[in-house]
Amino acid sequence: MKHTVVPNFLNAEETAELFSACDALGFKRRKTQYGVLRRHATVAFTSAPDTHIKAGDVFDLAVAPEAIKQLAARLTTYAGKDINYLAVVRYADGNDYFNWHQHKSDKDGRDMSVYIVSTGAERPLALRLLGEKRTDVLAKQGSLIVLPSEYNNTHEHAVPKCKATAVRYAVNAKHIPCRTGLEK
Repeated sequence: MKHTVVPNFLNAEETAELFSACDALGFKRRKTQYGVLRRHATVAFTSAPDTHIKAGDVFDLAVAPEAIKQLAARLTTYAGKDINYLAVVRYADGNDYFNWHQHKSDKDGRDMSVYIVSTGAERPLALRLLGEKRTDVLAKQGSLIVLPSEYNNTHEHAVPKCKATAVRYAVNAKHIPCRTGLEK
């Protein structure tokens, strides 16, 4: 299966509202497991009880800004399942990046597709099949990039350094099943 890009998933007004909502969040840069200050910062919202993902500050989706709740509803309609986890990643500029990685927590045999909506500076999202050359997908404002669940096992992705001088917010969303195995 291949990734999907949906241009203009959000219109210009919705994209601007999402940017403003993200820009008002209280981002804190944290240290890595090695004691180095992370380049990017994350604030997440979820309605999944007992979530095992801890990426920065995690809050109940009920207290999220309205633009983020509306994005969750729109993604739920698009995906056909409850999108109950939205992590807003702040990249301050082109020197703020995320190295190659997979989502280890998403390797549980369930559909853990990732839905990425971007606002702010347009930046590449780099994808690569394990052991292969990278392909860049331009994350345009208001676009939706869908990484299929299979990518958690077969691909890595990154947000590479680039020449961007402005902030980018990437909202990475997914459906997280309850740890008990019961769907919400």
